[in-house]
Amino acid sequence: MKTRPITLVILQLAVVGFAAACAAGEWLTGPELIERLSDPVDLVWSENPLRDALAAFARVHNVAVLLDRRVDPGRKMTLSVKQSPLSEALAAVAMSGELGVTLAGPVAYFGPAGATPKLRTLIFLREEEARKMPPAAAKMFFRERPLAWNDFAQPREILQRLGRENRLTIVGLERIPYDLWAAADLPPMTLVERLSLVAFQYDLTFSYSANGRRIELVPLPPDVRLPRSYPGGKKPEETAKRFAELAPQAEIEVAGDAVLVKAMLEDHERLEAPPPPAGGATAKNAAPDFSRKRFDLSVIEKPIGPVLKQLAEHLGLQLQMDESAIERAGVSLDQRVSFKVEDATIDELLQAAIEKTPLTYRRQGTILKVEALKKKD
Repeated sequence: MKTRPITLVILQLAVVGFAAACAAGEWLTGPELIERLSDPVDLVWSENPLRDALAAFARVHNVAVLLDRRVDPGRKMTLSVKQSPLSEALAAVAMSGELGVTLAGPVAYFGPAGATPKLRTLIFLREEEARKMPPAAAKMFFRERPLAWNDFAQPREILQRLGRENRLTIVGLERIPYDLWAAADLPPMTLVERLSLVAFQYDLTFSYSANGRRIELVPLPPDVRLPRSYPGGKKPEETAKRFAELAPQAEIEVAGDAVLVKAMLEDHERLEAPPPPAGGATAKNAAPDFSRKRFDLSVIEKPIGPVLKQLAEHLGLQLQMDESAIERAGVSLDQRVSFKVEDATIDELLQAAIEKTPLTYRRQGTILKVEALKKKD
């Protein structure tokens, strides 16, 4: 993927995918899809078979959708949506069919209500693990490629093909039973996403070898949630109460002046999101998706404080940086830094910026939090 200077490549991205007869190049992606997700649509179904109805909907709006193998494709759907944002129409379909729906990378995945929320969290976890690999191996797992198969395709063979194409050994394929799938034509996705979308439908995820050249299909863990700590403010109990209202399925406790939350990725994003503007939030307020973006940037002898502020502005992130606390820790935001990155991920870019400073960062949703490194006792 060709990279461009950072000021030209800051794009929000949310992609949706479906097993429908539409060329991959016709699916909306990037800013065009962000706009489309907030466009009002009408939807009227009367005893329509679910798979056929979703396929027609996908073609009309150039938005791809993937239906999980565990969902009855012939289920009759009766539904009426009038002038609602496309994103809300997708949610209405899920609710009407007692399903779950989630944007998992480039896929709007419809699946069992109980399982669906786990998918994005699992992809996030596998991505975090991949980033710790040697650069060449990590790059392979974030390389975008379309994913397609014909009618009567066997999922085990789909995974085998992904392994061959990426010179990747996949262990545990016997966990995938004999099955036949309807044809699919999905937009470009990372290898992590492609592997996950197949394995997840059998309650599987995967683990990596140290060098990233081998993965093993393994059962889903019993608890798929991420632990994170949030500042509780002056009244952490009230913050915890508000969090519980926003994420009722999360495990929340107060620890001193912090609020500890164990939840799935969507819940954390809900907690981290800024308050919606007057008139309600739309798809345009969605957190940027940097999984497909690469950046070129050269900085020579610039103060780190202004550099971080400019990066946050360009990236569409909210910078949380308590300058007084950082200065009290003996760190100067006037420290000058020089660095150069090419074809870098968002995290490689941010890490390069602070690498030679006593600072650390954490990026969650639209929030970029920068703090002084804690001194070791």
